Amino acid sequence: MNVFGKQDTWFTLQAENLCHVDPEVITCIQDTERMNQGYDALVLLPAISCPVLFLQADAATGGPTTDEEITRALRLLRDGRRVFLKGVSHAMYKDQPDLVQQAINAFLSTLAA
Repeated sequence: MNVFGKQDTWFTLQAENLCHVDPEVITCIQDTERMNQGYDALVLLPAISCPVLFLQADAATGGPTTDEEITRALRLLRDGRRVFLKGVSHAMYKDQPDLVQQAINAFLSTLAA
């Protein structure tokens, strides 16, 4: 398993993406308390009226979101849906791009009317 070795393409991808981000975003991310300021899931999540898809990485591979957190969010959302990606890490788009695309396409197909 390559965990960000010197030649990992992740670094190039991150550099390309970060050059397009407002520097204030990075400052905010570094200050977790500031980043979460004013965020109250009990207020914000019920206010979302559109369908929401959670692609949940596998905690066994370092997925950052727990089952409990997703279950709580789903209870608060009007129309929340979850797809658990067994064996897939937080870098799901890199690990299993086809699986991620299938999950997103399946979700989007339920919205077409």
